[in-house]
Amino acid sequence: MSSHFLCNYHRAWLAAHPQAAIAHLQQCIHSASVLRQAGAWGRALPHLGSAFEAATLLLDCAEIDLQLAATELTSSALLLADNYYRMSRFHQGREVVNQSITLLVAVQQRDDVFSSARLSGCINLLHKKLTDFFSLERRQPADQWMFKLSPVVH
Repeated sequence: MSSHFLCNYHRAWLAAHPQAAIAHLQQCIHSASVLRQAGAWGRALPHLGSAFEAATLLLDCAEIDLQLAATELTSSALLLADNYYRMSRFHQGREVVNQSITLLVAVQQRDDVFSSARLSGCINLLHKKLTDFFSLERRQPADQWMFKLSPVVH
């Protein structure tokens, strides 16, 4: 999944200012929560996507505690994936979860932090949610799918 919620300028600025990235992430989550409570999934999407991308930047920041970064990434990924699922955009929801797992496993291997219970817990939670999402897709009634088969007109 390619990043597309933050422009290159803001992505670079947030990467250089990790405290601002945390504040941005928290503000985006708050804004998205208000919109999600109103059922405005489409309007919440850019806020959640921006929060998720900001969280990915925190993983590479030496100034930010790795456990905090992993927790923020996991939380924002789960919210973004859930939002995609509520919009019947299942593939994109799975991509977010898979990307998050890949990022966290890479950090775990890179930093040799296999003993970090929080990081392992985040990875396990994401794996569980991925399984839950597959289960939801299988139970989804045919009339709830985003793309329906149209009757053929001769």
